[in-house]
Parts: sequence; C-alpha cells; structure tokens
Amino acid sequence: TAYDEDGNGGEGLLEPSHRFFANYESGSCLQDCEPGPFGCAEVPPPIALYDTIEACCNVGQPWVDFEYCTSRSVNEYSNGWIVDYAYSKCAKDCNPADGPPCSDSEHDDFSLTIFSTPEACCKTHLNWIDHDLCVANSQNVASNSSELSSKWYVKYSSDTDAVCVKECDGPSPCNGRAESFQELYDTFIKCCEHHTWWNTNCTAYDEDDIGGE
Repeated sequence: TAYDEDGNGGEGLLEPSHRFFANYESGSCLQDCEPGPFGCAEVPPPIALYDTIEACCNVGQPWVDFEYCTSRSVNEYSNGWIVDYAYSKCAKDCNPADGPPCSDSEHDDFSLTIFSTPEACCKTHLNWIDHDLCVANSQNVASNSSELSSKWYVKYSSDTDAVCVKECDGPSPCNGRAESFQELYDTFIKCCEHHTWWNTNCTAYDEDDIGGE
C-alpha cells in the first residue's frame, strides 16, 4: 500500500502514480514510474507519495538539505557551496571532474548545509579565517585584496617550535601572507597567549619595535 502526503492509501496500485517518494539511502526522491529512465522506480509499500519533488524533500526527509535532495532527485548538482574543513575553504557542489572550485570528491553528506554563495558559507563555518581570503580561495581565484592585514599568526617550524609572526612584507617579525587556514590575531599578545605562551614572554613584546624576549 502506498500513501499520499495526507496519509490516504490505496490497496494494490496497478498503474504507476508518477508521484514521488523519499529514498532514504540516497537522500533524494524517486518517482513512482516504470523503471528505466533516471529516477523511476517501483514504489515499495507502504510509503507516502508526494505530488512534487519539493514536497517529497521538504516533508518526506526534512533532515536532508533541501538543495541536496532536490538536485540529486533530478541527477544534477545544486551548484551551491559547502564547507570543506580539510582545506579551510568552501567548495562548490558541482561535478568534481570539472575541477576547482568544485569539491575534490563527490559530495554525499545529506545533512551538510548548502549555501547559495561562498560568502555565506565562509561567514557561517569559517569565520576565524580572513573573509576575503576564504572567499577567494573557495572560488579558486586570487584574493581581490592585495593588501596584507598587518595582523599576527602562528608559524610552526616543528611540532614543538612555534613563533608568532606578522602578516606584512619586510624584516622580522613580518612573514608575508598567512595561509587560509591560519587564524589571524589583532595583536602579538593575543597570538602569543593562544599559541606560544609556554616559551615566550607575551607581555614583553614591543609592537612598535621588532620584539624582545
């Protein structure tokens, strides 16, 4: 027996209804139609049927991201943006074979939020990274801002050897542009207190000079 979204059912449907039902394994919706074309399948009883893919995704499996469900239900990508913590950026939900800014591998996390823009994705999930740099890295383009922030970040030369350096050009403590995954701090003291307090006198640093022990 198949049921509609209002709970109404019918015994032994003889003809395909051409309505939609949730496929929990794939996080998408399939259509009750003769198997063959993409998305067609015999409806397994008992299951609720919906008039549209949108209703099936929204009501039938609300724990799946709506953009993911609706796009996969028609064998497409959402072309939205998802967080990629491994590379400290956001990636586009498109065919990985197309290369960046598409994700490196097939995106199959049903519940991961898909954003309409890289800006929204960076702001929500990677707010400790410089926003413009996050967006630029996500889009696989050079940053629109060529200016260095003059903020501080930690540089590791080994697992136990770390020093706070400044995002600027010039002599020490300048160390050039920080990588996208490196958190920036407004002052040396803040960087030191987070990362190098165990081997550095954080309060002894003179930010108007080159530094001190």
